[in-house]
Amino acid sequence: KEQYGDDLMRLAPSQLTYAQSLRLAGRVDEAVRIVQPMLANNQLANDAGVIHNAAENYFASGNQDTRVNQAAPLYDRIIRNLGQQNGVYPPIWWNAWMRRLQINDQAGIETAKIPLNVRQIARIDPNLGGEPYKTNLQRLQIKHNR
Repeated sequence: KEQYGDDLMRLAPSQLTYAQSLRLAGRVDEAVRIVQPMLANNQLANDAGVIHNAAENYFASGNQDTRVNQAAPLYDRIIRNLGQQNGVYPPIWWNAWMRRLQINDQAGIETAKIPLNVRQIARIDPNLGGEPYKTNLQRLQIKHNR
């Protein structure tokens, strides 16, 4: 079991790339199966890349319950725990915000807060992290700005 953990640590970068490739090829279930052991590993469970990859896999599942119950908490972890790097938030932080608000929109969860959330993160960067985040976040803001 110890050896499995060591192998998992050593292979994690290539496995994340492989999982992303599977997801992009539409083989989401396989991608999830690759990332789940990493997410359960004590040494990898707090790695932003692992968390992001797992969240993207769950989001890509297309299943609303999976998005709300599995992807959303992972995006929340990224939003809460990933700090600025060289004075700016990295793309996965902006992606986490975009996905989290997309999940809220699709599931009808706290949609009245979406415009406020977008305004608050626009104070950090008026460009909302650039594209594609800016367009998607602004679209959600307009949709729910009633």
